[in-house]
Amino acid sequence: MKTLSDATLIFHLPVMPDETLYSWLGRCVIQTGYPSSRLAIKALVGSEHKQLASAFCNVVPELSELTGINGYILIENHSILPIFRSLVSAGVYQLAQTAMVSGKTDELDKLLSTTANRMKLNVPLRYCPHCCALDEAKHGFPFWHVEHQLPGVYVCLKHQLLLQERAVARRDFIFPVNHCETSAELTTEASLLANFVRDAWQQPLAGFDHQRYQDCVVEKLRLSGFTTEQGRVRQSKWQQSFIAFWQPLLFITEISDLLQNEAGLYLQSFCYAESKTLSPLKHFLLLAYLFDSWKSFTAFYAQFNTVSVKTESLPGKAPKAKVPIYQPDQHGSLRSFARRLNCSVITAKKLALQQGAQIERRPQTLFGAERDLITQLLSDGLSTAKIANKISCSVAAVEQILAQNPDIGKQRKEMRLSVTRQKHRDAIQKLLAIKSTWRRTDVQKAARASYTWLYKNDSEWLYQQLPAETPREQRWLH
Repeated sequence: MKTLSDATLIFHLPVMPDETLYSWLGRCVIQTGYPSSRLAIKALVGSEHKQLASAFCNVVPELSELTGINGYILIENHSILPIFRSLVSAGVYQLAQTAMVSGKTDELDKLLSTTANRMKLNVPLRYCPHCCALDEAKHGFPFWHVEHQLPGVYVCLKHQLLLQERAVARRDFIFPVNHCETSAELTTEASLLANFVRDAWQQPLAGFDHQRYQDCVVEKLRLSGFTTEQGRVRQSKWQQSFIAFWQPLLFITEISDLLQNEAGLYLQSFCYAESKTLSPLKHFLLLAYLFDSWKSFTAFYAQFNTVSVKTESLPGKAPKAKVPIYQPDQHGSLRSFARRLNCSVITAKKLALQQGAQIERRPQTLFGAERDLITQLLSDGLSTAKIANKISCSVAAVEQILAQNPDIGKQRKEMRLSVTRQKHRDAIQKLLAIKSTWRRTDVQKAARASYTWLYKNDSEWLYQQLPAETPREQRWLH
């Protein structure tokens, strides 16, 4: 039987421009003449148990030896990994490159969060029948193109034709064909998305920073009318518009599953999640919805000033350390003070009272003893409505005293947190008392709201109460 070194000398086939590593290796397998692809693969890469059709192929070291091409060049020119260059930090991308070059891709799905996003890459493989015919006429064989496998590319931009798909076999290599198996109408949205992804692949974003990227998206939403005056995103309005925009692409399974099942969750993560790596398709759907082209997005990102935008879009949210102490002889009226802080007069008045400034106010109906009683009731955690009813005053008067005592406000917040925590703890403990044989997933389904809240805010206590984790080898037996 031929050895790996023999195969290196005999099957040194040239790699076509834009050809995937899987496609090139498949052509080598055919040329070997072995009776089965299993034997050919073992002779070429040393093992038949390799993830050959994976987006993150783990045989780059062996292919580098076979082709005589540096592993980094193979990755950059013949895999879809470069599409992540614009979507993750430089450090993360370098780790991903190193993992592929060394053939240690076990942690790559975790590093790029492809498993967590529940979105498969490179399955099934896509091809353009017209491109196949041209390849066959020019080279004598069709092959898989990297551009057609990019997440979000469902159109051949060269021929303006929807790409065809073929399911990947576990061991046998498959190749594209030069005829259309189905016919579907080409949509403007599909071409828009494909152009966006292709440009991002060819002209990657320089210096990706998650916080800057996140602020850039929120600012674009603000300019598009999807935020409140306080800078909060109108999630419901935005999500409805987003789903309606991509409605013509619901015939694509990946997009349909994303929009109909988890559009709300993943859109919220663009605004509020910290350093979360999302699937490339999720990024490109959002960016192509907000921007006319990849070039316009990169220009917006390059000129974006996070500090100035935050100051303009969030009035009254300046850091407390920079708020000047109100002095009537220096700042004049409260209205002038509010104008200087770029906030409302009510906010300026609260800040001044918190600083102990003496403000001339209209005669108050609340006397010292009543104000002390309200302060005490606020400290006890009584609601402002109940306090107002008890003292026979307005709720606004009670809230004004609360605003003058920020320490009490913080204390009340902690009290509410404690009450909420205890409520959710009781719900979990009640379920476990009813049936002690439940698994973790059973508890989660039975009390999803309490389970989720505790997971986010009190995970240490939650895992102390939950039953032991089901062994990994037994999880699929239930």
